[in-house]
Amino acid sequence: MRLLLIDHLYYKYPDGIDSLEEFIDYINNSETKFIKMTELPEDHCVAPYFICEDAKTVYLNFAGVSRIEEISGKIMLRIEYERKLKEVVRTKCHDCVHFSGDFDDLEGHCDSLSLTGDCCLYRKNTDN
Repeated sequence: MRLLLIDHLYYKYPDGIDSLEEFIDYINNSETKFIKMTELPEDHCVAPYFICEDAKTVYLNFAGVSRIEEISGKIMLRIEYERKLKEVVRTKCHDCVHFSGDFDDLEGHCDSLSLTGDCCLYRKNTDN
């Protein structure tokens, strides 16, 4: 799915808009100062994967925006995201110094471990 990255935050395209070019035209032709958008926060996930239930409506003033780009991403139900994240925890985290030993505990994983297995906090445990 195509999503928008606007000044380091992620958003869905507004309804009826399917490309970055259409979106820019939409902004440029808008008569309102603020445009209603659906933000995809990274509070409990790592881009480019997002949790549907965390999406929120915001109003953006595009006069202050400095960068807009299109990315590929996926929006998932929380239960599906957490199921996939647990699979990644089982394969990636077992030898990390930060791992608690509980494969079902996602605390500390949601905002650092991507569903691709990339983790900004991973440090191999060399004590074993």
